[in-house]
Amino acid sequence: MARKAVKKTVKKAAKKREGGEGMEWLWLAVAGMVFLALSNIALKIIVGKASKAPPNLAALVPVVAVVLVIIAAAVAFLVVSGAVSADLAVWAVGFALLSTIAFTGVALAMQEGKVALVTAFMSISTVVVAVVSFVFFGDRFTLKELAAVALAIASVAVLAL
Repeated sequence: MARKAVKKTVKKAAKKREGGEGMEWLWLAVAGMVFLALSNIALKIIVGKASKAPPNLAALVPVVAVVLVIIAAAVAFLVVSGAVSADLAVWAVGFALLSTIAFTGVALAMQEGKVALVTAFMSISTVVVAVVSFVFFGDRFTLKELAAVALAIASVAVLAL
C-alpha cells in the first residue's frame, strides 16, 4: 500500500515539474508583472524629469556603447573562465543587445506618450511570443487561450484609437 502511495506522489511531483498541475509559475509571473509595472512608472518619472525636449538619440549612443562594452567584457570573462559555453555567450550577448534596444525604445516612447498606453502597447509582445512559440517550439493553444490573445489585441486597439 505504501509503495503505491510513493509511486503516486512521485508521478504527481513529476507532473507538477512539467507544468501540468502546479501554479507556482503564476505567482512568479504576477510578481514579475508587478515589478515591471513599477519599473515602467519609475522610468516615466525619470524620462519626464530628464527632458521635456525632443529625444536626443545622439546623447544615448555613448551610454549604450559603455553598457554593451561592459556586457561583452563580462561575457568574455565567463567564457574564458569556463563558466559558460561560447554558444550560451552568443545568446546572452544577443539578449543583452535586444534588451538594450528595447529599453531605449520604451524610454523614448515614454517621453512622448502616456505610461499606461505605452505599456499597454508593449503588452502586444505577448502575441508575438505566442506566434513564435507556435511556429518554432510547437506550442499549441486552446480556444480559450486564443480568445484571450484576441481580446488582448482588441483591448490595445481600443486604447490606441
